[in-house]
Amino acid sequence: MKQKFFILFTFFIFAKISFSQDVMKKDAVQELQWLNGNWVGIGFQPSAMNQKSWEINLTYNAKQGFSINYPSFPCNGYWELMKFDQNKATFVEHLTDGLNVCQDKNVVVVTRIDDNFITVSYFFPQFTQDVVAFSTLKRKSVK
Repeated sequence: MKQKFFILFTFFIFAKISFSQDVMKKDAVQELQWLNGNWVGIGFQPSAMNQKSWEINLTYNAKQGFSINYPSFPCNGYWELMKFDQNKATFVEHLTDGLNVCQDKNVVVVTRIDDNFITVSYFFPQFTQDVVAFSTLKRKSVK
């Protein structure tokens, strides 16, 4: 009897986790419509030597997720969604190219200004809790 209960309980837990993840994905797609499209801008890192600036290209669509490109370095990768609401989303950045020139595993907070502008704030929690870099991006097109 205990074994049957354990198996049933384990199945219930896995089914609940899977259902919760599916609900979050559907909620995320709907809640993140304000981020759909291609976004461009210039990033600023005032604490860096010579106050660095660089190009930012962000693309999001519900099927392919978030891709990020920094052509000035060059670095690129994707953003993993951690939490979100109607006007703000928090990500962990995973770089796939340019790891020798760009910091990986940044925390990125995106805040909606309006339909055509967002702010992007970069945090390097491995080194500091302060904002390390920032940008305002303009929507170039909707996907």
